[in-house]
Amino acid sequence: MNILPNREMLKEVIQQLNAGVVSRSQVSEWAFSIIDDEEIRVKDQIVWKTLECLGAVDIPSTDRDYLYGTDDFIDWLKSLDD
Repeated sequence: MNILPNREMLKEVIQQLNAGVVSRSQVSEWAFSIIDDEEIRVKDQIVWKTLECLGAVDIPSTDRDYLYGTDDFIDWLKSLDD
């Protein structure tokens, strides 16, 4: 069973992703396991939106390696600080 993610948890995941500690596929799988868990109700809309983005972090893009990159990670971290 997953636990309800909070902003601090997501910031840590993004920092680990950016540092290469965890892979994009690991993060995507983790995010979708929370999104798909019917027992978890995320009420913080910033957390929910960030989870959705993290779920797509391993999707390739036509004009670069991945749909989301370092600049996006920085933006997500900023939004989690608001």
